[in-house]
Amino acid sequence: MTTTNENSQDTQARTQPTGETAAMTTTESRLQGQRLDYLPQTTAINALTPEKASARLEQARTEYLNQRERLEPAAQELERLRKTRNAAEHQSRQSGESWRKGFLENFGKQGKGIREQQKAEREWRLEVEQTDAMIELLSPQVEWLRLHTQVAREQFQRARSEASEVMTQQTLLAAAEALCNTDEAKALYAALPALFGRVETDLCNNAAYMAHHYQVDTTAEPGTVIKHQLNNQETQHLDHEIRKRQYAAIGEMVWRLRPGKLDAAQPESLADIAPLTCEDGRNAYGSSLKRAQRLKELQAQLELPAH
Repeated sequence: MTTTNENSQDTQARTQPTGETAAMTTTESRLQGQRLDYLPQTTAINALTPEKASARLEQARTEYLNQRERLEPAAQELERLRKTRNAAEHQSRQSGESWRKGFLENFGKQGKGIREQQKAEREWRLEVEQTDAMIELLSPQVEWLRLHTQVAREQFQRARSEASEVMTQQTLLAAAEALCNTDEAKALYAALPALFGRVETDLCNNAAYMAHHYQVDTTAEPGTVIKHQLNNQETQHLDHEIRKRQYAAIGEMVWRLRPGKLDAAQPESLADIAPLTCEDGRNAYGSSLKRAQRLKELQAQLELPAH
């Protein structure tokens, strides 16, 4: 079994930082170029330094806040107009019902009270019409602002997620680097070959596993010597499974020995922003393309310059 030797060779591998890589941490430089089968490498982690991820996040945050600042007063005014319109319609309906009732009760006589109610009905109806016109003018503008705010929030959340990936990866690797340079870590590494050997032997002696995957009888040749019954492909498969279980054994110990209380607080720079009540988190148009088309339509309707 070559797991321990391969692990040692991997640990000794080094690459020289160049360009943007020079801005990365020492830990990242040491691990760069090594194959890390179980540590996810997202697109953001591979493409961005922490500095660039932070700059993108700040830019997206600023754009989102600016869009919110434009949307909020316009949305509030539209809501006020709708309430005003509903109130005026209610008053108009009440005035109409009142003069009609009085007209009938007075057998067609039009007194001063009836004329005043008729006048009030006309005035409230005019108020409704004028308010409807203002709502019709303002509604597409608010929709335009709301859609731009929606897009800006999505970009902010995307930048926030990418920055979180990059920064937590940097923190993880830097902490692991510091931890692995302690005297206690040296003692742990010295004990790992024996642990790895036990993991390998344990799997090779697993009768059910070996019979299911390789159709071999472990009772005939217990231990790692059973490997000589396997072909090259089966040996590679078994070694891969052994490696996974060796790494899992380390991870299980580290996780089980974690402190009782973990500080899960995230950096302030990664804090989320609660959406305004006037925002709309849904993409009512079903896709980004349809939403972009709707934005163009609104832009043309409002005769606005390209945003």
